[in-house]
Parts: sequence; C-alpha cells; structure tokens
Amino acid sequence: MESRGIDETTGVYGDHKVKLGKSPAVRLDSIKSASIPFAGFTKAKKIARGKEGVARSADNVLKTLTGQADKLDAKKLLGNLKALETHTSRLATLGQLTDAQQKEGTWTFTSAVEKLSNSELAAVFQTFSSSEMDLLQTALIREGRINPKARDARKAAEQLFNLQALVLKEISNRSINEQITQQSADLSFEGMPGEVEEAVARPESLSQRFGSAEGAGSRVHANDLTAANLVSLAETAVVSANTRERTVQSADADLKARNIDNVTVKEIGNSIRNAELTINIKTEFLIGGANPITKHPNDPMVNIFHLHDQGIDPKGEGYLMERDSTEKLLFPELKGHNVNADERPMYGALNIAGGRIGAIDGNANYGSSAIVLKPHVAKRATYILNDSFFSAKIDTSKERRENFYKLLDGINNPENSSKAPEIKIPQSFIDALKDPNSKEHHEFESFLDLLKGEDAVTRGFDSLPQIIQDKLFDDADDIVNAGSEMKSFESKSQILGLFKSFCLKFFGDPQATRSAMATYDNVESLVPQMDTVNSVGLARAALDAKNGESFKAVPDNIQYIEAQIHGPLIPSRDIAEIRLYLDDIPEDELDARIREMEKFGKENGIKITLVDYSMEKADQADVTEIQGRDQLFIRKHYNQEK
Repeated sequence: MESRGIDETTGVYGDHKVKLGKSPAVRLDSIKSASIPFAGFTKAKKIARGKEGVARSADNVLKTLTGQADKLDAKKLLGNLKALETHTSRLATLGQLTDAQQKEGTWTFTSAVEKLSNSELAAVFQTFSSSEMDLLQTALIREGRINPKARDARKAAEQLFNLQALVLKEISNRSINEQITQQSADLSFEGMPGEVEEAVARPESLSQRFGSAEGAGSRVHANDLTAANLVSLAETAVVSANTRERTVQSADADLKARNIDNVTVKEIGNSIRNAELTINIKTEFLIGGANPITKHPNDPMVNIFHLHDQGIDPKGEGYLMERDSTEKLLFPELKGHNVNADERPMYGALNIAGGRIGAIDGNANYGSSAIVLKPHVAKRATYILNDSFFSAKIDTSKERRENFYKLLDGINNPENSSKAPEIKIPQSFIDALKDPNSKEHHEFESFLDLLKGEDAVTRGFDSLPQIIQDKLFDDADDIVNAGSEMKSFESKSQILGLFKSFCLKFFGDPQATRSAMATYDNVESLVPQMDTVNSVGLARAALDAKNGESFKAVPDNIQYIEAQIHGPLIPSRDIAEIRLYLDDIPEDELDARIREMEKFGKENGIKITLVDYSMEKADQADVTEIQGRDQLFIRKHYNQEK
C-alpha cells in the first residue's frame, strides 16, 4: 500500500475492518445495510418498491462518490451498495430479472450514471482514481479472499468495479457523441434509413447495452462541463494517480531522511486541498465597469475566447493564438475542431500562502480584487506548478525540428483560427529560418539545443535569441512603425505571440505536460516535482497545520499552483466570497459602490470582504516572514546521508 502512495492518513485496514482518513472504522465481514422501507404486501407493490429501491440506492451510491475523496464515507457507500443488492435479490425472487440480469448486476447502475451531469460524472471518476478508493477496493478484495463468509465484501467489490467500468464507458460515450455532433457536417447518411445513421454514428447507450431498472436516464444539465472538459478531467485523474503511486514513496523517504517524521506527502496534499481556490480579478469587472458580474449573477463569466467571439481582443490576435496553442498542449482533447469558447478553462490559483486578498500579488496585473470559489469548483479543476504559459513541457528532438521547418511556410495560416491574423510573419524571416546556412537558422538551432531537462518548458520561448527577434521585427517595419510607439510595441508583441504559437504546435509535448498536472484528489503528485527547498517548505507548513496553526507556504521560484477551472463559473452558484479592493474605486463613488456590492452579496449568498493596500502590504510582509522561516527549517533538516 505504501508503494501506491497510501499511508495512515489515507486509512488502514485489518481485523476485518477498513478505516478511511478520520472516519470511524467500518466492518467488512458483515456490512450493515442502509435503511430499507417496508416492501408492502401485494406482489405489485413489492415489485414497484423493489424497482424504486434499486434506483434510489444507485443514486445514493453515486451521490456519495461525487464528494471529496478524502472525506469519502465508506459506511454510507457500503450501506447503499448492500441495500442495492437487497432490492435486486427481492426482484429476482419475484421473477422480475432476466437470466443475464441475475448473473451480472451492471444494469442496476445504468440509468443513475446516465442521469449524472458531466461535472458529477467527472467527480465520480476522480474519486475512483483517488488513494482512498484504492484502499477501500483493496480492503474489500482482501476481505473476500481471506474470509469465506465475507459475501458482502465480495459483492461490494464486484459492484464497485462494475460501476467504475460503467462510468468510464459513459465518459467515452459522451465524448464520442459530442465529437460527432461537432463534425456532423462531415458525415453523410443520405439515402439511408434513420436507424442506420444512429447505429453507425452513435455509440450504444448504457441502458441499451445493459438494460436498466427504470429505462434510459439521460437528462440535460444547464451550465455543465462539456464532454471535452470531462475527458480532460478523467485523463488527468488517471495520469496524476499513476504519478502519485510512482513518486510519493520516494518523496516520503526523503522527508524521513531529513528527520521530518511527523508529516507525509499525503498530508501535504491534504493541506493543499484545504487551501481556498481564488481568482484575482480587476475591480472594474466586479463593479463599476462596462459589464460587471454584479449585473449578471446567474450568467457564466467570460473567458478571452468568449470576448473574441464578441469581436473583442483585449490582448490581440497573437496572444489569443499563443493561448490557443498552450491550451491544446495542456488539453489535447480540444484539438480537431474549431475553437469552442465554452470548452476553454478559466484560470485561478490555490491560496497556499493564506493571502488576505488572494493567491496572487496585485502587482502581477491580474487584478487587485479577488473572488474565492466554493469547494465544489476545486473538484472540476486541473492543477500545474506555475503559470501554464511557462510550465507546459516541450520536446526539441530532431524529428520535431524537421517537421517544424517543413511546415514553416504555413505559419500565417493557423488552424482553427476564426479569422486570418491581421499581423503576419514576414516571408524574409521564414526564408532565413529555413536556410540551413543562415545565421538565424544556426542561432535558432543552438537555442533549441539548450532547451533540455528543467529548461524544456514553454517559458523557454520567452528568451528567443536577439538575432531571431531582430529578424522577426526588422522586416515588419511597415506594420510595426505604423502609428504610435504603443502601437509599435503591441504589434511586436502580436508578431512574437504568433511565432511562439507556431513553435508550441511542433515542440509542445502533451504527454509530458499531462504528467506534470494533477486533479484535486491527487494534488500531492505535484509535490515530488518541486525541488528540495520547496517540498521541505511545504512539509514545514503541513506540520504547522497539524499543530493547529495556519497552513502557509510560499514555494521559491514557483509563482503559484495554477488551477485550470473547467466548465462555466456562475457567480451566484460558484462564488463563496468577493474581496473588493477599495483603492481601485474613486473616492466619490466609494460609499455607493460598497452598498451596491453588499446588496449583491446578500442577494446571492456571497460573503463580501473589503480589502485595501494595507492588507496587500501585510501579505507581502507575510511572504518575507514565511520564506525566512523556511530557510531556518531547511537548515535544521538537511539530508544527513547526503
């Protein structure tokens, strides 16, 4: 179990029991059923209540699995599985099950799984990828093997594996169906019967394949994840669970070698999970601006691709294409079709430093105000160390370079762009870079040679050789020199963004990038990726938390743990708190704006906290103090063997 990243903070099993986290131990040799209503006297009533019981128990099982894995209630989960088995057995006794249904119980979950929203389905899948579920399933299997009388444990293990397979199949179905919908124009069934189109194009539903207790359970959920988001979360969950299993044991061993015996990487992960998820935001987007969220509490917040669809490009076309390439590197599921703004994430950060305003300093230009999101939002986010613009992985191998040069002539025709960019890469630059005898080609090759190991990340393209930048800009004088000095700077930024976007398409490494990411339930897989200073600093913060103090960590050279939030953010549904930066509001408007924000908070159940520059200064002082504590802590905990 230890080799799979499972320790006593995850839970323990033995003596015919299993204990998850801080929850009470649950018996496995005789699982206690959830309460079951009286079946009734007539056969018709017994059948009706039996079917109702199957549906209700299946729904309750899935409801338990949509919560946080580190708070998984094994007693409730196993009790509902036992109740489900009881209802199924009663229906069998009443002659209501086919031979296939009696042999295999997958059908009991089909309609319940089909009714889940994409967000709920992602949460269930993530729970199955967590160390808590790994422990529970292992304990059930072990009990079934060592105890001939443990029929309940064997049955529960079977039910969970059936459910896990169904969830995976449903994710696949929804992904395929959405791809077909997006590309339906490319499919032709002209002259064929309608059932042929359905059979060829659409995967068989769970209810069609396995049957169900109450017919198909699919339903429409407003403001849900897209299927591409669902796949991103599921894929990242699998990879981060594997990373956790592969790396956590050695990371724990390193802590012990430093005489840090009272905390594990799992506990560090638990502390990170407890950090609030925040988004720094410009105050005008909250209140007083042209279209603040206070005026639209029930509408999804917009990302930069939504703005582009509205004809607004606040950072220019070059930035947009660079963002597009970066997101497709993080989430390959977004490739293969035109940009769909609803699929694209919003960005936040975990406030592991415990900042009074948010996770990010106001000087970072994201905004001085902050919104704090509700815990359920963190479950539908993926995480990476540092800004994703800087942290995605690249591969500058010979084969990738050859492809880059072969297709360089297509740089001004980016795929999936809604329109051709107004600014183009000069042909003279393209010719020079392709020429193996040019100084630009030589410098670019030398530059790519340097991007190895820890430097093999996308931020490397922010340090292009000066000769490359000069050639890129010098031959675009007709564009760059048109207009003001600010126009010239913006034009250069767009040209550079366009070139970087093209580089990412060829040198981006999606597989390595995904291995550097995590989902909520496996966020501890990020810890072994940190250097010694940062991981030991997190251990110090986790020890503080165990001793009743606040968890406050400021990893060195890591701006923040970025969160890519999938699915729409609805202020009235998803925001727990707004921290309004008063110094951004004109003094003559201050009282009115505060009253307006407080009214908005009261109407939508959102806590309103007023913050200002003094709190920002206090946060900066805290960072300095925490870094000083870490330096002292590390000196006391060197690896003695090394």
